[in-house]
Amino acid sequence: MSRVCLTVQMKLSSDTIFSSGYSIPGGEDISIKRTEDGMPYLSGSTMKGLLRETTENYLVWTKSDETILHELFGKESCADSDSKRRLVFSDWTVDEQETQLPQEEWVSTRTFTALEEDVVKQGSLRLASCLNSGIVLTGTIICDSEDKKLLKDVIPFLKWVGLLRNRGFGKVETKVTESHSLISKYNIPSASLLRYRIRLKTPLSVSSLTGNTRNENYLDTRNYISGTAVRGMVISQLALTEPEWFEKNKSILLTDGTRFLGAYPVVSETAAVPTPMGFYEDKKQEHFYTVLHHDVEPGHKRAKIGAFCIQKDSILTGISPKMDSFMRIQRGNQEKEQKVFTSRVLCADSDWEGYIQLDDPDLAAYITKAFTNTIHLGASHYAGHGLCEVLALEAIEQPNWGMATYSDADIIPETIYMLLLSPAAMQKDGVTVGLDESKLSDLLGVEKVEITKCSTSVTEINTFNRTWRCYAPSEVMYEKGSLFQLHCTPAPDAGTLKLLEKTGLGIRRAEGFGQVLFLKDFDQIKNYEKPESNAEIHDFPEAKTQRQKRCQRLLETEFPLGSDNYQLSNSQIGSIQEWVQTAIADGGKTEKLDEFFRHNIEDRSPEYAKRFEAIRNEIDNIMKDASIAELLPNDTPTERLMLISEWIDLSRKEEKA
Repeated sequence: MSRVCLTVQMKLSSDTIFSSGYSIPGGEDISIKRTEDGMPYLSGSTMKGLLRETTENYLVWTKSDETILHELFGKESCADSDSKRRLVFSDWTVDEQETQLPQEEWVSTRTFTALEEDVVKQGSLRLASCLNSGIVLTGTIICDSEDKKLLKDVIPFLKWVGLLRNRGFGKVETKVTESHSLISKYNIPSASLLRYRIRLKTPLSVSSLTGNTRNENYLDTRNYISGTAVRGMVISQLALTEPEWFEKNKSILLTDGTRFLGAYPVVSETAAVPTPMGFYEDKKQEHFYTVLHHDVEPGHKRAKIGAFCIQKDSILTGISPKMDSFMRIQRGNQEKEQKVFTSRVLCADSDWEGYIQLDDPDLAAYITKAFTNTIHLGASHYAGHGLCEVLALEAIEQPNWGMATYSDADIIPETIYMLLLSPAAMQKDGVTVGLDESKLSDLLGVEKVEITKCSTSVTEINTFNRTWRCYAPSEVMYEKGSLFQLHCTPAPDAGTLKLLEKTGLGIRRAEGFGQVLFLKDFDQIKNYEKPESNAEIHDFPEAKTQRQKRCQRLLETEFPLGSDNYQLSNSQIGSIQEWVQTAIADGGKTEKLDEFFRHNIEDRSPEYAKRFEAIRNEIDNIMKDASIAELLPNDTPTERLMLISEWIDLSRKEEKA
């Protein structure tokens, strides 16, 4: 059985609304989905639902076997069993080469009202962003070769997408333009250590290790790519492409002899490591030290280095992976109430590097077959999340971590520093005890090991068994980044340290836990650089849409608004905003807005009029200020009025804050 990738083009024959589920304060009531750099897109989960419905209709029309529907799309439950024929969807993004419209004409704003006895209903004005007709979006569907013909027959029947289809929005033309087999380009017959580097093409969610995963309304993610996520991908791929070999050898992939280490962000072509815990600084950031060398002084706080770092000479460079969150709807059983939940993700356009340790070098020949040009990791990868481009896969001698470690030629001191690259814990007499000094002395080949100082935190490790649909027993472990100062009698040799870095220590090493690093130059660290995002390091686009830029700038202007400035109530400010919205709906004509202010200034008491006159002057300033033009795509009265509406919303929020 082989897997193929179908490339599907979708041309918009009419204006189309891909709703994000959010509204823009003072702007659209319905906003479209956008990527981090502001590009509109259709999510893979939405496309999956649309194609599922179309496929179901097609099977009914052609009187075909309808049981295939669950094999291709899965059941409407996140805990269903994986079918070997499951389809994998990407997001559908704008194909600039096929789209004839210039980028500034991709999106327009449409206005809607409700009628009540043939008259516009008061307060029913709604604004919606939509993609203009003529835009072409492109995405991919990964399927088994035997299902390619069915999808090519079904996809052209997909005619409508998005919101307000009953009003003529969302008419599309779809076609499959090409297909290619998913075959790995890597051939590594034997290796004890594999290094892989991947780039996230879509957001990635790797289920959190903590108890947050049990919160029905919130799905958290780890801030790194776990070894279990990579192992799951490899096992799934080999079960599909090498079924006979997999049945005979699958147990080897689940033992401590095959260790899938976590993947960490890349900084300057180097894999970062979890930042060692215990660094403090004063408020002026002039005094920087670690609690392993210096007691914490009054008034000092933890240094904000970032979740990961690399060391260059005496300087740590921090890095914090970019993360985002969004709301989703779990439909499930139609008889039950639909559940809205929040999902947190690692953002796209970031590079990550990880390693696979193999006691059996011959396994490398099969594991490399799982690393095709693109792979899917983490949760919801059937619906567009977790799409990764494989940048590199190679056999190497030892990992290239971002902090110096000992070489075979180094003379090891009696006091050494051990950093946990992943959560770790040992067991003694069947009970989890953290780190056991007696076992550590055996692993290091010395008479005695004493933990003289440490800086740690602990976490509860939870795992979910999808086969049995239950949580496995939890384990309390030291968190990654925990740092231990060990005094060894006598000093260990370098070969023993390197071996322990390779094999790891403690329990559940096959899942990537228990990975350690012995730091060579830890005493030399004197300062750090401000944390950066790994996306920014690689010069990826800033995560700001046009409206977000306006909002940021508005907060920095000299146009304050609120009861403290104008003594206006919330309802009075709301009335002003309503008339601003009316002016927007009238194409930028402000006659009704002007009449509203005239009535409240000329026909009311002097004290009352003074409040409205002050805010009217501020609105006039925004309508006339030349510097405001740089915030607008087109400097028109309508755009300025929309900016005023945003200004009102943001100023009210700032006042509450």
